Amino acid sequence: MSTSTPSRKAGGRPQPGSLADVLQRVLTDGTLTKRKRDDVASAIRTVARALNRAPEDLPARPADLKARLKGFAPAAAGLTESRWRNALSLVRFAFKRLGITT
Repeated sequence: MSTSTPSRKAGGRPQPGSLADVLQRVLTDGTLTKRKRDDVASAIRTVARALNRAPEDLPARPADLKARLKGFAPAAAGLTESRWRNALSLVRFAFKRLGITT
């Protein structure tokens, strides 16, 4: 989990502070199918691994993540272009689902 204090969304749950927080929320979201939870969790872990970081070390801020990924080559992390696009799409899905916007 994150050691940072998550900010609060107006009238709602605290915003996740790290990708580990996003991962935990996705894994406990009973409204998603098990398959979707597993796919999104895998995508979050894939993005973190590609950046050589643990999910708890990456802020749950789309703009920050985008800056870190600028110029990233999926092949350098042993990923196909299609797997990389899918992973990014699923991470965006998680952000949108949790109300995390750019």
